[in-house]
Amino acid sequence: MHRFLHAAAMAAAIAAGAALAASPALAQKGGPRNAAQDADIDALHTDIGFLLLQHARLVFVTEGGFTGNLIAEAATLGLGDFTGEGLLAGDAICQDEAEAAGLVGDFTAWLSDNTDDAKDRVTDTGLPYILFDTTLISDDLAGLIDGAIDNPIDLDAFAGLTATAVWTGTATDGMGTVTHCGNWTDDTGGLSGTIGSSTRSTANWTINGSASCNASAFHLYCFQR
Repeated sequence: MHRFLHAAAMAAAIAAGAALAASPALAQKGGPRNAAQDADIDALHTDIGFLLLQHARLVFVTEGGFTGNLIAEAATLGLGDFTGEGLLAGDAICQDEAEAAGLVGDFTAWLSDNTDDAKDRVTDTGLPYILFDTTLISDDLAGLIDGAIDNPIDLDAFAGLTATAVWTGTATDGMGTVTHCGNWTDDTGGLSGTIGSSTRSTANWTINGSASCNASAFHLYCFQR
């Protein structure tokens, strides 16, 4: 497995990523940041975002943690009323964090329910999926659903390292499982939802068991469309 993208396919993106990696903002990835480091990240998000959009699609894991009732979580964040639309609530949470971090484009949550599969919700552009520091996640959509990804999805939208459990409702092949917290509308303790792990690049990235829907600190994967 390789951590960074092929230079021939992503030369411009890697150059931008190298500038980011050399900045003080990532001197201690995932650690405390000061105002100057935050300013570095904000500026680089904008510059790199438009560049990468031509060559790849960004992926991140949310900084925030949530119960399995994503509708209620989105409402708490002031993102609107998504009654009966748990997947859209998840998308709104992803979009909210992306915009807060200054990322460009639209973002979709890697989530499935009993009618929609995550693999069909993520736009298949034929481009690689990468983290903000240009770490390769997959060469394309097919690479997300072939049993493993190239590297864990372990950076949030703010360039912080996040090792966590992630709500997915999604099996290795990108299809929905039967455990999805009532289509992401219910945080009753008796219900469960499939989770993945942001520390894994094997199939466990998307399916690593299940957890009670009232668990309050599980995150989401977010994919740029």
